[in-house]
Amino acid sequence: MGLARSKALKQDTIKRMQDHGNMLVGSTGSRLLDGNSEEHEQLELRLAQHFSAQSALLFNSGYDANTSMLSVMPQPNDVVLYDELVHASMHDGMRSSRIPSSRRIPFKHNDLDDFTVKVQNAWKACQTKAANVFVAVESVYSMDGDICPLPQLIAILNKHVPQNSRCLIVDEAHAVGLYGLNGSGICEAMGLQDSVDVRLATFGKAFGCSGAAVLCSDLVRLYLINYARPLIYSTALPHPALFTIQAALDLLNTPDGTLRAQHTFFLTHLFIERLHGLMGKVDATGGSKQVQLPSDIQKRLESNPSFTGKQKEHPLSIPQPPIVPILTSHAHDLAKYLVSHGYLVRPIVYPTVPRGSERVRICIHAHNTQEQVFGLTECVAKWIEDGKVITEDGFGGQVEKAKL
Repeated sequence: MGLARSKALKQDTIKRMQDHGNMLVGSTGSRLLDGNSEEHEQLELRLAQHFSAQSALLFNSGYDANTSMLSVMPQPNDVVLYDELVHASMHDGMRSSRIPSSRRIPFKHNDLDDFTVKVQNAWKACQTKAANVFVAVESVYSMDGDICPLPQLIAILNKHVPQNSRCLIVDEAHAVGLYGLNGSGICEAMGLQDSVDVRLATFGKAFGCSGAAVLCSDLVRLYLINYARPLIYSTALPHPALFTIQAALDLLNTPDGTLRAQHTFFLTHLFIERLHGLMGKVDATGGSKQVQLPSDIQKRLESNPSFTGKQKEHPLSIPQPPIVPILTSHAHDLAKYLVSHGYLVRPIVYPTVPRGSERVRICIHAHNTQEQVFGLTECVAKWIEDGKVITEDGFGGQVEKAKL
């Protein structure tokens, strides 16, 4: 969304700080000691309203929030089902919990058939011990840039597990600020916010700040306040961060926020459409420098009409996220080539992603332009045509200024 470089956001944040001239910059401590303030509580009330949740609880990061939830909410006899591609913070939370590894069960990524089987087995295991089924997913996955099939997943849960015996946790880190009414996320965009028990909103991406909030019931909020160690034993968010998040919420509730999201979706589809034309292309020497898109992105592109070039509305009801992985066996080499031409990209390799799925991760921003997108795809095409693999050992020199 480009808010981190927004002059309006900076000016609003500075004004809020000046209006609270006698306030300490830092929070000074844990919220359970001296770190709580009226500003923390006011922001939580606003976040709950913005995201149509009963309550909200602030955390210093999405990592802290996820580890807190997964480490203390499930009890020893419960079963946790999780998508195999959920964030590392969820894995760390489960490892810190009292649940044995035999009751922490992954299901294949976005695979509804596998999820159905795992849900049925989990509920059978829970019935014998009067336990609950927890399900952990992300609405947008950070490495593949694909979307969780939440409507179908919830329908499966409704069919096989009673509502009072389950808890669905959805990490919306890569969706809030971009999707839904005024950036309220994919759950809201799909009309599913009341069917999801706990949502995670983070402020280090679209909001241009840092921190996170768990969106939940009053009971879950109270439970986390009493048992979530990252919350209890950490200094609370400082006031400048609180003011920046408030300013970001103001901006997202304006037409400018909507235009930023539409422009981001437009550029993303434009980039994917042009990159799709490079798939299967080989270098002049017939070598191995090829690029691919993940299958989910290919299917979404091929099943929907193309842009005309001036459109600002995406053809999909839930647009493609602005995370586009370029799959290649030469991720380091492609990344170094793009960086040398002024594009800020990073190679993603094992163990961050499974072996054989190495990629260069592209993130499109609202402040980017069509010309930059065209230039990036042309640069990828030239890299393929060149046919030379320079090195696999990293980046080398830094560029003075990046375009993406």
